[in-house]
Amino acid sequence: MKQRLVFPNPFVLGLLLIATLTLLSKLSFADVLAVNVGNYASADGKVQVNCELVGAGPLRYPPKARRFRYTGQVIVGFSVAEDGSVSGAHIVDADPPGIFERSALSHIRTWKYNPPEHNGENVQVDDVFVRLVFQPDR
Repeated sequence: MKQRLVFPNPFVLGLLLIATLTLLSKLSFADVLAVNVGNYASADGKVQVNCELVGAGPLRYPPKARRFRYTGQVIVGFSVAEDGSVSGAHIVDADPPGIFERSALSHIRTWKYNPPEHNGENVQVDDVFVRLVFQPDR
């Protein structure tokens, strides 16, 4: 009988990568789904640069949202500075609006990355986006 190689779905591989990153950063999978890739504007144009998250504060669930058991998600965009700090955090989308944005921004501002590098030099990386998921049971 001839055996066939079966490769996992790329989406599943991506989720496994995200799960690994969140475990390494001590965040729960339910708290953050991060695509830690951004753009560096080099002389040759925009270059994608990976950003390695090394630390984060706790994700605070808003008390009113917890009391009413609201669930939701917020997409936050930001830059990672040459020293690895987060700057320019802003809300891209929120569902439902008006509930979780303040908590999401406060949380993102606690994040610390290894300084992003391109060609051996520390660079600022723009257009990094993450989706924070808020669920009262987690």
